[in-house]
Amino acid sequence: MKTQNAMPATRVRLDPDERREQILRAALDAFHTQGYGQTSIRDLSEAVGMSIAGMYHYFATKEDILFALIDASVNRLLIALTTARDSVKKPEARLRAMLAATVRTVVENRAEIRILIDNADKLPAERQEQIRLKRREGVLMVRAELEALQARGKLKKLDLNVITFALNGMANWIYYWYDPTGSVNVEKLTDQLAEIFFHGVFK
Repeated sequence: MKTQNAMPATRVRLDPDERREQILRAALDAFHTQGYGQTSIRDLSEAVGMSIAGMYHYFATKEDILFALIDASVNRLLIALTTARDSVKKPEARLRAMLAATVRTVVENRAEIRILIDNADKLPAERQEQIRLKRREGVLMVRAELEALQARGKLKKLDLNVITFALNGMANWIYYWYDPTGSVNVEKLTDQLAEIFFHGVFK
């Protein structure tokens, strides 16, 4: 009995925005797993099934792809911080909400955060400055809440910049060491970081 020949698979056509996102997802995976410097445009074109010429239609350089990923990660953090800040009235509760939002965003986007921290200095000076200003905006949001708490006598008389960067470092660097499959879930992680920051670790 003869079988009919299978029909050739129809190639899915993506609109420009979908294709751009496809390239960025492939780049995110490649930059995270094998490194930005070790990834070529050819690697990315093969990952998404496009010609190199086709890739250049969406991104003129590999650097443009890196900037798009880093800019998206910073924007995501700013949105999370702003949303958390605007959802709570009291300064201490607001700061806790901002810490929780940062932790959650970092955990859910670890690859993006790693690329941001490890590769922002590979961008040209003008793009580094764009990213620096956005990151500074987030730092200043946190500093403003700490300043409000200090003005109310809720914080020790420590340098606000030291406190601000200590808190930001505590939250942002969890991408490097935190294992979400371990015994400490995100909620417990946030609670313990808040406990350490607000009350220390000594009895």
